[in-house]
Amino acid sequence: MAYDPDGDQVKCRYGLNSYTECSACQQHSGFYLDQDNCSLHYFGYSSSGARVFELVLEDFPRQHIWLHYSTGTSRSARSPRSIPLQFIVRVDGAVPSCTEGLYLPKLLYPTPYNGQIFNTSVDQEWEITVKAQATVSHLSDFLISGPLNITERETFHGSVAELTISWTPTETDNGNHFAICFIAESKLGYNVYHSEMRCVILSVGPKTGEANVICSETTMTVEVQKSSIIGLHEDHLRLNDPSCTLASNGTHVIGTMSLNSCGTVLEEDDDNLIFKNEITSFDEPYAVITRRHEVEIMFSCMYPKTGTVSLEFKAHKIPYVFTEKGFGRFTYHFEFFHSDLFYHMVDPSTYPVEVPLKEMLYMEIRATSSITNTVLFVESCRATPIDDPNYYLFYSIIENGCIVDGTLVEYPRNNSDYKFGMEAFKFIGNYDEVFISCSVILCTASDPDTRCAQGCIMPLLPLQSTTIEGDQCLSRPPATTFPRGLCVSKEALTYMKFQNNGLKASA
Repeated sequence: MAYDPDGDQVKCRYGLNSYTECSACQQHSGFYLDQDNCSLHYFGYSSSGARVFELVLEDFPRQHIWLHYSTGTSRSARSPRSIPLQFIVRVDGAVPSCTEGLYLPKLLYPTPYNGQIFNTSVDQEWEITVKAQATVSHLSDFLISGPLNITERETFHGSVAELTISWTPTETDNGNHFAICFIAESKLGYNVYHSEMRCVILSVGPKTGEANVICSETTMTVEVQKSSIIGLHEDHLRLNDPSCTLASNGTHVIGTMSLNSCGTVLEEDDDNLIFKNEITSFDEPYAVITRRHEVEIMFSCMYPKTGTVSLEFKAHKIPYVFTEKGFGRFTYHFEFFHSDLFYHMVDPSTYPVEVPLKEMLYMEIRATSSITNTVLFVESCRATPIDDPNYYLFYSIIENGCIVDGTLVEYPRNNSDYKFGMEAFKFIGNYDEVFISCSVILCTASDPDTRCAQGCIMPLLPLQSTTIEGDQCLSRPPATTFPRGLCVSKEALTYMKFQNNGLKASA
């Protein structure tokens, strides 16, 4: 792929002059060079091994170029300008199947297409995601080339791998164009396979204006300082959805939208849900020219996917809010209900309420959000006798998305909640309280590669059930680092008291 920001025609050819363009000046069999598109094709007719290529890239101006000399003279020229290009191609052995996604990694959405052009600004972080899949070979690496100080982050999930490429241009990069190329690599035994190579072009502009993004649990608000952008015409700005306009005051242009409106796009990585939108400029509907500066202001809100909610016996707590500097926040509720119909929540003013052992408790975990295309997943729940989910003595209720407690019942739900019930119990010994803590995750509902879509992941060492002096115990094999187990006595106390956000055992 060749790219010229001026729109000139770029062609490639083999080097011909052994003194200035090439050394061996060899044209290898089995390869075809498309000179007009600067692409090299291989048809698999030659043996394996390395091949050295010595090419010349030529830039053909579409109009006359004036060359000015220090002597004060100048002249017009349309002759091509050229630069040498040398590289090595290694030909490997035959692949059992040329179908992408089996042995050869296949690039998946949202990987940018080859030749895609991106615009960014000085001191603004630019980022793309590359996603690949291989079901027979094993994805092992991504190979990239690009400007200095580029960073990459790789994640592997079974047959799918993701690469996040990010780069922040500096003032010296302003006005330049950079090519970033990448391939996915997989292995099977001693064999190495590569995906197609794709390259994107990054055009760096001057430092952008000053903007502030405010992320709530249901909305995004962007505030752009008018004085920081030259030629800003506030009446000619819009969001991704043209029907969404922006407000203005004396100092700022302001846009507020819900997380699922105005063309907001939802993406996700391993840890966050990312909502993206963009402010762009537009002109009159039928205008053929413009005298307004083009405006592209991209903004986003990141929300952590994982949170922790707890139930305990003390005072009624406000809903738990997971927040971090620079992030938005979602709210999770964990409440008791009177029946499996989940119509009436237990009123905190009526606590403590006595519940006999083995009687069903009904609980709901709910995410408060306006987003319609996310799903709530309960990754784990455990009970402890004190308000510390990491306490050495615990009882697993849900683990790795799998139900552990034999009395647990799941009830019909929607994507934003989880309704379940279980029989009341208590801890053996001098413990009068039971605390239940759960780890929850929000994922994109339509993505089959998220943790939510994986569901129950069975542990390598399953739980074992044993009976000791008439008591039923759940324990792990000694090889694990967890405590030996928790016994639930058949002769335990007959009643439990629980308050909102908690359980309390009582005689």
